Amino acid sequence: SVARKMPDLAEFVSVVAPSLFSGLTFFLIFCYVRELKPRLYGWRTRAPFKPPNEFSPEPPSGMFAWIRTVIDVPEEFVAANVGMDAVVYLRFLRLGLHMFLACSVLGVGVAIVNLTGQNKTHGFFERMSMSNIAVRSPRLWFHLGATWMFSILVYWFLH
Repeated sequence: SVARKMPDLAEFVSVVAPSLFSGLTFFLIFCYVRELKPRLYGWRTRAPFKPPNEFSPEPPSGMFAWIRTVIDVPEEFVAANVGMDAVVYLRFLRLGLHMFLACSVLGVGVAIVNLTGQNKTHGFFERMSMSNIAVRSPRLWFHLGATWMFSILVYWFLH
């Protein structure tokens, strides 16, 4: 059988860099076009058939000022203007973000334990995996504890 070479940091960056670049580029284009055409992105809450007292408040001007407004919008406003499906979707996204952040902190701890393993001949990413920990090493207990912590975190967030 042919031995498979693990990717190194340069290969990882060559894959991630174009994605980050294109994502950031499209985000900046959206922010710019949003400033040029505010009615295009705010039509639903400023539609001609709505009475002016039901209009949403005018978002602050500025290329990135809309982000804080979107984060702070009350769920009641979203439910009244967009619908309950949007409220549930936004709650799901918030749950996913919180779970990702909490589990990422724990995952960094696991990666640090793996990096301190004995096998320094592996590539960078393989050293961050369990393959860098020796068989019957006491460090494996950390992985068991981390598995329990991951599970408890997910159950707690879903509760």
